[in-house]
Amino acid sequence: MLLYDHPLSPYAMKVRMMLREKGIAFDATIPEGLGTGHDTGFSRHNPRLEVPALVVEGRTICDSTIILDFLEERFPQPALMPADPFERAHCRETEEVCDTLYEANNWGLVELRFFGRGGEIADALRAAAGKEIATLNGWLEGRLSGEGWLSGAQFGRGD
Repeated sequence: MLLYDHPLSPYAMKVRMMLREKGIAFDATIPEGLGTGHDTGFSRHNPRLEVPALVVEGRTICDSTIILDFLEERFPQPALMPADPFERAHCRETEEVCDTLYEANNWGLVELRFFGRGGEIADALRAAAGKEIATLNGWLEGRLSGEGWLSGAQFGRGD
């Protein structure tokens, strides 16, 4: 199994975590030319030219959520999704909010801090991101199970 990866990608990170939690052996590589906007052949694995992409038995799956679904179905033990359909939906909701709202704020803050973007409105952008992150943290805390997991009674994909 080969994972096209990048150490700074939160989407690739969640795939690496699931592979490790399930005890699945894999190799990882950073695609040549990633982030340059130039296709060096990686588009055969992911037409969006983004990581992650997972090659299994010569076939490629891209998009982190789709990869996680595949891994859970193909390697059901240990289960990283709850058995109950409502709890499974709850995990998927948590993942979707973190992939979209949480990640957007984090990336925006990276742009401000490390790339100096934002100019004279940078402080206002930081403040707005801080408020939204505080709201998201409160929402996530409200979703914690009595056992302290976002995935229900035990650690899983939502965590």
